[in-house]
Amino acid sequence: MTDAWNDLLVQPLLDTLLFLYRTVAFGNLGVAVIELTVLLRLVLLPLTVLAERSSARYERLSDEVAAIQARHKNDPVLANEEIRGLLKTRKINPWAKAAVLLVQLAVLLALYRVFTRGALAPDVDPTFLGANLALRNAWWALAVGLIFHLEIVRGQRKVEHLLGKQDAIYRYAFPLISFVVLSMLPMVKALFVLTSMAFSLAVSAIRRTLWPTVSTN
Repeated sequence: MTDAWNDLLVQPLLDTLLFLYRTVAFGNLGVAVIELTVLLRLVLLPLTVLAERSSARYERLSDEVAAIQARHKNDPVLANEEIRGLLKTRKINPWAKAAVLLVQLAVLLALYRVFTRGALAPDVDPTFLGANLALRNAWWALAVGLIFHLEIVRGQRKVEHLLGKQDAIYRYAFPLISFVVLSMLPMVKALFVLTSMAFSLAVSAIRRTLWPTVSTN
């Protein structure tokens, strides 16, 4: 299993990273990581587009979802069943977004192995903007946590009438957990996440232009 993981993901990832480092990244490993992340997101772009279309459709159904929750406020199980049926009828599928996240998680795990097992060539400079990508960096982890918080707040404002107490907790808990976890890992993780988030924000901006959210009423 370990050999398969190394042959199918870790080694190809390392080879691509070193190729970028020695060519279009001009000897800057941080730039190579950014370029690698963008390439990965471009490969996953069809799934990302499907996820964004589903997100736009869900936002348009916010009033209908709220009505179902109000109608069955004493029976959350029935409310969830009706909401699932509504999402299925309107062809809203969360699996595209889940697939994108799973692939990115696999790449994050592979990057961890590359930067913690001494897999990089001795001539590779691991610094980026004065920081070592292979070492922990709380400031970069904090940047990820803050952006996560701002994005969650922005997203929740669109569906405030659907939110519960757990959503308010999530607004702070997820960014905090992200900060704690990333602060214990090599800085390359935070750089990967930040680049991927920037790509997602760009795609979302394009989506809002192509598929603007319009209320169903």
